[in-house]
Amino acid sequence: TPVAGKAELHEHIHADGLMKMQQVQSVAIPAGGEVKFAPMAYHVMLFNLKQQAKDGERFPLTLTFEKAGAVEVEIAVQKDAPAEQDAVHQH
Repeated sequence: TPVAGKAELHEHIHADGLMKMQQVQSVAIPAGGEVKFAPMAYHVMLFNLKQQAKDGERFPLTLTFEKAGAVEVEIAVQKDAPAEQDAVHQH
């Protein structure tokens, strides 16, 4: 993404009674299945932001898939996490 110096995939895990965040190199998506990126689960961590993100802004982010290749998505900045029904993206 052009808005940050670096983007990494991260996940939250429970370890020794604590919630920790760690980087993952890839995320396996089962054939015909799905993986949700959500608060307290898998997420994209942006580092060295070029400017503070503001509620309502949009920016491009390229996801790279093993078989589908590069897929550009549009990210919408939201001050608060969306409600569960709002988080579902339909094609």
